[in-house]
Amino acid sequence: MYDDQDYNEASLENIIHTSIEVENSLHSLDLTVSLVKFSDFPNYEPEQLVSVGKSTLERAKYESVSYLAFSETLASEMFGRYELLKDLREAISDNQIHAYFQPKFSLKDNTLIGFEALARWVHKNGQFIPPDQFIALAESSGLIDKLDQQMLRQSCKAINTLKNLGINVPISVNVAGNEIIRPNYFENFKRLLAEEGVSNEMIELEITESQIIEEKININKHLSNLKTLGIRVNIDDFGTGYSSLAYLSTLSVSTIKIDHSFVWRMEESEKDWEILKMIIELGNFLGLSVIAEGIETEQQKTHLLALGCEDGQGYLFAKPMSLDDTISWIKAGL
Repeated sequence: MYDDQDYNEASLENIIHTSIEVENSLHSLDLTVSLVKFSDFPNYEPEQLVSVGKSTLERAKYESVSYLAFSETLASEMFGRYELLKDLREAISDNQIHAYFQPKFSLKDNTLIGFEALARWVHKNGQFIPPDQFIALAESSGLIDKLDQQMLRQSCKAINTLKNLGINVPISVNVAGNEIIRPNYFENFKRLLAEEGVSNEMIELEITESQIIEEKININKHLSNLKTLGIRVNIDDFGTGYSSLAYLSTLSVSTIKIDHSFVWRMEESEKDWEILKMIIELGNFLGLSVIAEGIETEQQKTHLLALGCEDGQGYLFAKPMSLDDTISWIKAGL
């Protein structure tokens, strides 16, 4: 812009939502606009201004907004994200992200039925980085495949360690939906299990409902391939992704995991209670196992059993633990 107008989203409306005429036909266009006010950043070199403009535009697209202005706050977030990404690459390269294990129990008799492996990262400065922060960063930067592979290999080693203690239960690992549909995923998965000497039925895969929906055109044939190997696939965070019930009935999955938000609100909201009841009945009707996440009280456990949910995990039983702590927990009598 080469004038003195102070541009903002309102003044750029005719650019963001514009129309062009092509061969007597009017076409509407929705554009994404990033704004960088040069006067607000007098110490930036021209190359830096162009770079932050591009970065702001990418951020706007990622957040699905049509307009985003570069600011000091955004600069701090973006540069902080860049530094964290650099550290994340280093942490993955050096195997500094570790699998923690949260047990799953039968709600009927408190029998241990398995574990879920969860990625945990303690930064080299000693700070704990929340999983929702670094996992989202790994997904957006293309590092998630390496992270998933490391969690899978650590889980295989844990299975063998626990087997030596007389504990023979499966461990479920999280995997991104867009990883499963890669052409080489199936063969790499089989090879890793063979290298670690772990039988197929001892590993389960967990994919979020939203990721299954996002990849629904291609994902089911890959899930079917896993099923032929005897690999159980769980739909994680069920109830948050708004999947079609007709589509759910065709998926090659074994388990649905009820998102913790429904468990936490079940006693406060009649609607959530009814949704929870519907999910459990749906899972049972389709012949799927149903696991509730986030169980924190005996009362929640009792209500879930009454509704027909027989398995669960949560702080009522145990928090996610390192492998060493898991071993100590087992030796102490679960």
